[in-house]
Amino acid sequence: MLTLFDRYLIQRYLHVFGISFTALFGLFVIFHAFTNSDEFFDGAGDRGTTAILKDMAIFYLYRISQFFDMLGGTVAVIAAMVAFSLVLRNGELNPILSAGINSYRLVRPIMIGTVFVNSFLVINQEFIIPEIATELQLEPGRHRRVTEDVEPVYDFASQILVSGQRLDLKEQRIEDAEFVLPAGKVTHELTSLKATQAEFVRAAKDGRNGWLLKGVKTPFEKLRLTDEGQNYVLRGDSPDELFVATDVSFDRVYKKDKNFGFLSTRELVRRLRNPSFSDVSIMKQSLFLHTRITQPILNILVVLVGVPLVCRKESRSLIANLAYCAVAMGVVFGIGQAFQYAGAARLIPVDLAAWGPVLIAGGLAAWFSGSMRT
Repeated sequence: MLTLFDRYLIQRYLHVFGISFTALFGLFVIFHAFTNSDEFFDGAGDRGTTAILKDMAIFYLYRISQFFDMLGGTVAVIAAMVAFSLVLRNGELNPILSAGINSYRLVRPIMIGTVFVNSFLVINQEFIIPEIATELQLEPGRHRRVTEDVEPVYDFASQILVSGQRLDLKEQRIEDAEFVLPAGKVTHELTSLKATQAEFVRAAKDGRNGWLLKGVKTPFEKLRLTDEGQNYVLRGDSPDELFVATDVSFDRVYKKDKNFGFLSTRELVRRLRNPSFSDVSIMKQSLFLHTRITQPILNILVVLVGVPLVCRKESRSLIANLAYCAVAMGVVFGIGQAFQYAGAARLIPVDLAAWGPVLIAGGLAAWFSGSMRT
């Protein structure tokens, strides 16, 4: 059961976190808006100053979720250190110790606050970001949401190449789409399917994922499909429509496999089981998935590493304690980045790259626990 002092510490922790996050996001908005002011003005055209401010407000409103995902864990750790240092600065620790209460008892409300913030981080990752992923990928001042950044993607399962001229980010479709069907596996001769537009649909034909091509210039009757190819290319509801079964979804033709940070964990797991991805892409997504799982654990362990250094035995300088804490947190962060780099370069296994920093941080937390004032 939480005591009055526990609730007081949790409130202080959340207060420090809110102020820190708001200040950092405010600095980000000022810097980003200043460096991208030309894009906002060009995108607004002749609509006036009010339209520019409205576009900027909408643009940065969506970025709150992305910024929280990027720095929420780091700010949560910093807030824990600041909240505990305020306990020392205000002389609130000595009465607790005089009453015979262990100083680690004060860590519990700080940990509750950290877990609370990490829970919101998980909710943000799993439910909010996937829903607004399209908005988060728009550049400043872009309203038409049409881009020419189409990146051809090869389906390693069917050997079909998915490409096109333009992408409609709002409707999530390819304009002037082109699908190249390989000879031997899908067709008897190399065939290029060109369509006015292509829209990715899930569980469409026989419960399969794929692209619905509209305005196809080559009718189904003229396609020389193999027996296996008839499982990949199906008739549409009208003569100028075709359905191409493939798991190459829309997000892969826009920034290819670089945007899997906008996906939920469930979708990442589904992708790892998908044979249409290359080995390199599977490795990157597997590393990202492991890191996503271990990051909340690592945030909590970093707090356990830092608190004993803030409240060290036989130390009279709070500034020195905070300096030691900052160095320790920097070391843990550097170890994490080193493991990530080694995993991405295939120097170590993916699971070790993600879980190695957790094991090291846990060992440091146990090592430093004896140095805390009790």
